[in-house]
Amino acid sequence: MTSFRHLSISNKLLSVIMIITSSTLVLTCVVILFYDLLLFRESITQELATQAAIIGDHSAHVLVSQDFPHGTEIIEALRHEPAITQAVIYAKDGSIFATYPSQIHTPLTFPSVSETTILDALTTSSLVREIFHDGERVGTIYIQSSLDNLFDRWIGFVGIVVGVMF
Repeated sequence: MTSFRHLSISNKLLSVIMIITSSTLVLTCVVILFYDLLLFRESITQELATQAAIIGDHSAHVLVSQDFPHGTEIIEALRHEPAITQAVIYAKDGSIFATYPSQIHTPLTFPSVSETTILDALTTSSLVREIFHDGERVGTIYIQSSLDNLFDRWIGFVGIVVGVMF
């Protein structure tokens, strides 16, 4: 292999231009991925807040009347959103009122938060929101969403970049 100093000027210029261009492309991709992460998390948070508000509003009266079957029916509506991996409606005292899916295998502890709180992890995003009925807190809802869609998007993006570079 020929060392860099033995290359002609035109080959040296070409090498420097390729290194700068590749570095710029990689840096641009990293910035785009980071920005996409921020936008995606914001979007997921907004979706979770909307879903928590809808489920919470529909389950407030059910919590007051202790109508367990109807509470399960309300939270089971989340089955239409494939990104939702888990949801729990807690009664005012912190006991579990209804869960989605109905058989959750991980232990569920009452989230010790107030108002609306967003809990982010590496592979999930969660939201905890209090449920009110006539101005009084009657329960809390916890919703967890998977970030698998983000990783699927990134794999597609990386595939496009690799296809463009090579």
